[in-house]
Order: sequence, then C-alpha cells, then structure tokens
Amino acid sequence: MLSIALISSSMVIYSWLKANDGFGISDQEIIETFNTPPLGNSIVFDNKGKEIGEYFEKYSHHISYKDLPKSLVKAIIAIEDKRFFSHPGIDVIAMARAGIDIATRGRYTQGASTITQQLGRNLFLNREKTLIRKVKEIILAVRIEQLFSKEKILELYVNRLFLGFGSYGIEAASQRLFSKSINEIGVHQHALLAGLFQSPTKYNPYRYPRRAKSRQKSVLSAMAREGFISSRDAKTLIQRDLKYISYQPLNYKVAPHFIDYIRLQANKHINTTLKGNGLKIYTTLDLKLQDIANKTFESMSSHFTHADQMTKSANAQISNVSKTNAEAALLTTDPRTGAILAMIGGRDYQQSQFNRAIHSKRSPGSGFKPIVYSLALLQGRKWSDLILVSPVSINGYKPKNYRRNNRHEITMLKAFYQSINTATVEIGSRLGIENVINHAKKIGIKSQLKNEPGILLGSSDVTMIDIISSYSVFANGGKKVFPFAITRIEDSTGKILYQHPTIRKQNLIQVIPEEIAFLTTQGMKAVLSRGTGASAAHLSTIAAGKTGTSNLSRDNWFTGYTSNLITSVWVGNDAHLPMGPSASGGKLALPIWDKFMTEAIKYTPPKTIKKPHRITSATIHVNYGYKSANGAKMYFLRNQTPEKISSDYQQIEEAGNFRPIFRY
Repeated sequence: MLSIALISSSMVIYSWLKANDGFGISDQEIIETFNTPPLGNSIVFDNKGKEIGEYFEKYSHHISYKDLPKSLVKAIIAIEDKRFFSHPGIDVIAMARAGIDIATRGRYTQGASTITQQLGRNLFLNREKTLIRKVKEIILAVRIEQLFSKEKILELYVNRLFLGFGSYGIEAASQRLFSKSINEIGVHQHALLAGLFQSPTKYNPYRYPRRAKSRQKSVLSAMAREGFISSRDAKTLIQRDLKYISYQPLNYKVAPHFIDYIRLQANKHINTTLKGNGLKIYTTLDLKLQDIANKTFESMSSHFTHADQMTKSANAQISNVSKTNAEAALLTTDPRTGAILAMIGGRDYQQSQFNRAIHSKRSPGSGFKPIVYSLALLQGRKWSDLILVSPVSINGYKPKNYRRNNRHEITMLKAFYQSINTATVEIGSRLGIENVINHAKKIGIKSQLKNEPGILLGSSDVTMIDIISSYSVFANGGKKVFPFAITRIEDSTGKILYQHPTIRKQNLIQVIPEEIAFLTTQGMKAVLSRGTGASAAHLSTIAAGKTGTSNLSRDNWFTGYTSNLITSVWVGNDAHLPMGPSASGGKLALPIWDKFMTEAIKYTPPKTIKKPHRITSATIHVNYGYKSANGAKMYFLRNQTPEKISSDYQQIEEAGNFRPIFRY
C-alpha cells in the first residue's frame, strides 16, 4: 500500500512539475542521451592500426551488451538489482521499504534504487537526498523502461558509471585494476568489479583491499543465493587471490615521447581538443622498429653508465650529479617519404619528459660535413681532388684536427671519411660560408645558422629533425621529404578531419641532382668502411653515415641510412657539459646506432641504392688521387674520372719521394 501511495504521489508531483515546466527532461532528451554514444578516449594507432596511446578527460572504453561476460551480468544483477529483468524500472518491494522509511522516519533509503534508477540519476540528476529528486528518479526510470530494452539500459549502466581510480565503465575499470579486458578475467574478478557500483571510493581495492575483498564475498554470496553459481563454487571463488596490477598508462608503454609529439602535431592540424573527443589518430610509428629501439636502449645500460662516469670525471668540480648524467635520443624515419618510424626522446621518460629527438637544439659537429662536401661535389669538385692538411686560420678562427696530423696531402674523400677539420674549413671557405648556409637550408636545415667559419664544422645548434631531413636528401636520390608523424585523423563518426598529403615520387622536390646525392652517399659509405665509423664496417655495404662530435665532446652523434631507413643517435647531457677527452660520436653514439640498425635491417631489409647512369668508378690512390691498382674505389661523373698516371710516377711515389702539387 505504501509503495502504491508513493508511486501515486510521484505521478501527482510529476504532473505538477510538468505543468509548471519543472521536470525539464523530455522523452526526446532521454532518447538522444541514450542513443548518442559518449565520445570517449581519443586513440592513437601505429602504422598497422594497433593502439599505442590515448588522450582522455574521463578514462573509458565502451563495451556492447553482447560482448559482456555472462558471469559479470549475473554478478551485477545479483548484488544491485535482482529483479532487474522483471520490474518496470522500479522495484515495488524496495519501494515499499522506502515508503516505510518516509512514513516512520521522514526520509527514504537511497539503496533501494534499481539499476534503471541509478542510470537515470547519473545521466540526468544530482545526488541530493530530497523527495523531489527521488520523484524525478522514479519517473525517469519508468520512462526509460518504456523507451528502451533491458539490454540497452544495462549496456549504458556498465559503461557510463564511475568506478573509481579515474575510470568510467566496467571495461576501463578492468584495464586499470587487472591490465586486462573484462573478457580476459575470471568470475572472482567480475564479482569484485560488480561490487564497485555501490561505492567505488569506499571499496577502492588499492586503498581498502579488505573492504574490497569483503564486498566481493557479498557479491559471490548473492550470486549463490540467486542460483547463478553453486555454494561450492562461491566458496572456491572467494578463496582465490585478487592480484591487482599497478596501472601503467598506455601512453607510457610503447613510445611515450612519440605520443607527446603526436599531441602537439594533432593540435596543429585540427582545431579540436583531443581529450575525450573520441578521435582516431593514425600515425607512422612502426611498432616493431620502436620495440627494437626500446630494447637497444635497455641493452646499453653499461654503455650509458660509462658515459655517465666519463662526464662526471670531466666535470669533477660540479657537485650536482644530475647535471652530469648522460642523455641520449634516437629518431628513425623512412627517407623515401619522411614518415617517422621510431622515436626515443631520452633515456627514461619517467625521469624526464623532454623530447630531445624533437625539441633539443645541439651542435652537430662533424655531422654537418656532408652538407659542406655535397656542395663541393655539386660545384664540380671530385673525391680524388687533393687537399693539403695544414693549419688554417680564417679571421682568427683556427680549427684543429682530432689527431693533430698536418703537412701532407690527401684526397678529398680521405679528408672526409677521416673527418679532418682543417681540410673541411679550407673547402668550405673556398665555397663561401654564405653559400654553404644557403645549401644547408635548401636540403632541409630549418634552424638558424650563424654566418661564421665555425658553421663549417657544425658550430650552430640544430635539431635532430634538421639532420634527418638533410641526410634524407642523400638517401633519396636528391629529393627532399618532410618528416611527419600523422597520416590521418578521424572524428568519432569516421569523418576525416586531417589527411597527410599523398606522397608520390613525382611530387617530391628535387633539391640536388641524383648523381650528387649518390656521390655523397659513397663518401659516407667510406666513413663506415674505413673512416671514423669503421667499428660498424659490417654495415658498410648497405649503409652510409657520418659521425659528429662537437667542441669538447658536448654533443656526440651518428646519423646513417640505408635505402629505406635513416636513423640519428645523439648522446650528451642537458647541461651542455663536456663529456671528456675520450668521448666522440664514434664511441658514444655509433654503438647505439649500430646495434639498432643491425636488428632493424633484419626486420626491413634494404635495397641497394641504384647507381645513376652518369656515374662511373675507378680505383684511386687515397692519398694522391691518381689511378692505382692498390687504391680505393671512388665514384665520379663520367667526364670527371682522373687521368691515368704513368708507371714512372708510381715508381717515384713508391720510393717515398713523390710530392704532388696541391691541386685544390
């Protein structure tokens, strides 16, 4: 009788509210709310469609009713609303209890709410304990039941309600508690999750494990009472341990610096907030290559420890140890398209979120030399041209060679692969510093370059993207590509909000002739086969690259490429401190590059870089530039092959008396 009276009273109040526009929730609004899926998390995908990151205001993952485990549904019904599938939205028996409370105490028991009432309250009302709000809740529940199926109501219930630790919905809670989907966990875990609907804060398993366990027992006991499981099964399930896995956000698992970079890039492409908008962001990241990069860094712990010790030794006067910690970064792209395939912005993302692969500007040192030498080749110089290795002074600028070897002639190729500073400055000064700067900008350097002699040895700070971009020209037959990370962005309906321009070979920008790119690549192959990168000589048949060491070894680089991969590695420290006299790009960065590329090439084998038809080769003496059976293979434009030297000159040279004229 009391329940009938409460329902009758509710309908009277409802009529009054509706007449006075006080209810404020129309059937149309209910229908739209139910039929409009929540936007949910914005998901980031790798280049094969696998989830690698997400952005959200409320952590949620929608799961349809048909995909809900039956044991989970039974657990929720048993503990929250055992007559759910038979009542019209309100439980008459529970309403009777509420009526008694109102009659005897002047208040109602909130725990009497059905699943439908709870859903209506969470979607449309507040949680204040007033009669008016309770009446609205009852009316909403009845209307919802008239408009939607039980399955639809339960689907929204398990997806929309807050279940603690930042998660909304049962699937999100399962991911956060057990790091598994709801369909990958057992009945005892379903029971624990079902118990959270009543009070996610009170039964938070992380904070109150005993309360959570007690609540789980209540759920399993309720399931047994309702005949969903046997009493024996309930006892067995209660005895099972509940192991909670410390939640690790998806963004931290694979490529955290890359996920941060995607957020910045996406904000440039679309005028929509990423969090909670249900966007799908498809990227260029290759999960296998990223895994190889991650494992490479993990395996180099002793290498990094050695780098730490070198820096501390070189900066013994500094008491702040954190400043002397070595840092490192790695970036891999496809030189044919510019697609970013792998990225590591630092040794430990938890310790530092700064992305050194993207935002850091550092001196490339000798890593800038391929730009200088490619311009020399473009202007008609040859790898066989002779260079005098001697002290150089330009307006007071006096560079020194790493090995301090002077007063002898060598070919331009040997000067390059041995990374001789004075020879590079000699060449660059004759080319014109401003011409070198313009050439650098043309092939991909966007950072500002200083008009000073030191630029020829990489004194101006640049980004890793700058180096990758410029080297891609050499790897890609003289064509320029722009590094990018996002292929397309879709909204929650599948509408494309952004699409990266389709890359077709004929649309790429030819910034230097194919022949010059090939000649420069051959010079960088010699760096690996017999030069400063010789510790990775086993890759010299398919790869090319260049070491880079800045002043006082503050920055140590190696950037190298095959036909389909280009990878740059930097090692240094954030305080720009010297790393010691024994530090160099060949000793600190090259081993990381070597280890990564050796594995990467197994996964994605490169093709041989095709020799242009206008290119020929000859065996040339690396010191004196003439044809010699005992020389090294050099490549030339067809009309630039050196003249054949007579046997008389060979005999003089072999006697140690040959001193060729300085010809460059």
